[in-house]
Amino acid sequence: MKRAQGQRPGPQDGLIRAGLLSARSGSQATASRLTSRGTLVRVERGLYQGADAEISIHNSLAVVSAKAPKAVITLLSALHFHKLGLERPWQEWIALPRGSWAPRLTSLRLRVSWLDEAELAQDVEHHTIDGVAVKVFSPARAVVETFHFFRQVGLEPALDALKDYLRCTPNGVQPLMAIARRRRAYNKMRPYVEALL
Repeated sequence: MKRAQGQRPGPQDGLIRAGLLSARSGSQATASRLTSRGTLVRVERGLYQGADAEISIHNSLAVVSAKAPKAVITLLSALHFHKLGLERPWQEWIALPRGSWAPRLTSLRLRVSWLDEAELAQDVEHHTIDGVAVKVFSPARAVVETFHFFRQVGLEPALDALKDYLRCTPNGVQPLMAIARRRRAYNKMRPYVEALL
């Protein structure tokens, strides 16, 4: 649904912050009043969603990104977003800049990896999910990250993702290995890539 220019988002637009509702109406009680009427549903502290809003299958990524705008979706969550591998994560995996705070969420479990800001800014795709800007590592970067952090993720999900990536992206070996070299995962990945080619 497209909004008219200058019109603020409303409950039908997906996720919305309580501060935006307060600014729109001039009252801080707006969110609680709309929640008690059944117009809004509280998703997290300070974050609401229209009761009749269409929710995407990646709504949890939108919730995380709304609470942590600097976060980049990584590892198993990024693989699932790109439909690589078989595993559906039971927690959301995000990367944050070193020194920043991880959000506390009541509805989701988070796993955080801390990266330098320069490394965090590379290989990022920008998507909009439920009205929220979401940053996700590219498919090649997500595969490389699983090898880089294979002790946390496990080798099997990394291999499944690599197989799917090579099957879906036949010309993607060079960009994949360039990222692997930069992320110091080249030596871990090379034997598996050579075996699968």
